[in-house]
Amino acid sequence: MEHEYLFLPVIMLFSVIQSIFGMGILVFGTPALLLLGYDFSSVLGLLLPSSVLISLTQLYTGRGWRVDRKEIFNMALCAAAVIIFLSVIIISGGRFNFDFIIGLVLIFSAVVRLSTNFRQFISARLIKYQRLYVLVMGALHGV
Repeated sequence: MEHEYLFLPVIMLFSVIQSIFGMGILVFGTPALLLLGYDFSSVLGLLLPSSVLISLTQLYTGRGWRVDRKEIFNMALCAAAVIIFLSVIIISGGRFNFDFIIGLVLIFSAVVRLSTNFRQFISARLIKYQRLYVLVMGALHGV
């Protein structure tokens, strides 16, 4: 790795972005560090603690730790799905091609943003099937 000196500025920059916009360290920091020559496992080990700490800080300052049991269970369920699916990807060596699935997700996101009726339909289903949604979202984030 010839760019070790850029690690700290990358984390600092994307930490500020995450503090403002709610995302940044993992979304932008992961590709940045991968481009600098870090391997994927190291990048996650370096960025996840910072991301979790910022998220917990935002949770505390925004809600004062007022989270009900259902939310805590859903967060734990999502975290478990992330860990399980991330482990599967790392153990398998990440030999999957997700281009088609990513394309479908992008098209789905565009339709949700463009169609108010479809957005309301999806929103009602997400509320009704919240646990399933949390599991799927954790699995996607793990992958």
